[in-house]
Amino acid sequence: MKTTEKIQVYVVGAGIAGLAAAAFAVRDAKVAGSNVHIFDVMDIAGGALDGIGTPEKYVARGARKYNYPVYNCTWNLFGSIPSIANPKMTVMDEIRFFNEENPKKIKLRLVGKNQTPVKRQQRSDVSKIDQDSLAKLWLIPEDEMDGKKISDFFPPEFFQTYMWHVFASMFGFETWHSAIECKRYFVRFAHEALRSEPEEAMVSTTFNQYDSQILPLVNWLKSQGVDFNMGCRVNDMDFKAVRDEITVSKIHYTKAGEEKEITITDDDIVLVTNGSMVADSRAGS
Repeated sequence: MKTTEKIQVYVVGAGIAGLAAAAFAVRDAKVAGSNVHIFDVMDIAGGALDGIGTPEKYVARGARKYNYPVYNCTWNLFGSIPSIANPKMTVMDEIRFFNEENPKKIKLRLVGKNQTPVKRQQRSDVSKIDQDSLAKLWLIPEDEMDGKKISDFFPPEFFQTYMWHVFASMFGFETWHSAIECKRYFVRFAHEALRSEPEEAMVSTTFNQYDSQILPLVNWLKSQGVDFNMGCRVNDMDFKAVRDEITVSKIHYTKAGEEKEITITDDDIVLVTNGSMVADSRAGS
């Protein structure tokens, strides 16, 4: 990376991806916090991990299933962010302590009709056809899966198996969801396939992930002088007219009803989260 004195980093989206990018720019790339600018249309940071309300009425739109052998970037980041409850500990210390003190022991994962426990399925119960379908999903390149549903890769019988019901209930999948996203989850958690109850290996935060992760991270970024522009809508971006790269030359945004723009120099960096799992979510009454 170039010398950081002149670099301005513009981060569009204050979800975990944008916040992490800002943190790594400050912590690892040594960019001055005042040179890092975060934009988000929401008034609260967190994206799919946001949270707002009171103890009586609280909305948290998303939660992640964590696991120690993976999510190494997450653990690396939060190993340097102070806990709110105990600033002498990091958020990572807090997570480890909480899970050591509260180990999971799953007695039952699925309940069938008439509250009948669903028998756990062993790996040998997965049919050869299902195994072949899983292998195909695993090996096929993502650029050949664009626009395809999960149901395009498996026979109907697969969606009646114990494996599918456990997987779908853990990660919120439906058969019409993206096959690419499904593949990514299967690959990421493949090391838990032999465990009778994969949920036992999942790592939890002490509270919801906004209060346990996003809020400490935002507090740390603010302490470093990072510039937060919340309630600010990025409307468009201009790009350089070059063939071999996608480089932003100007950012157009609206803040407090006023149209503004930022001209990007060759020293600057623009990072954009172009979408979110909860972007179009709505809360009922």
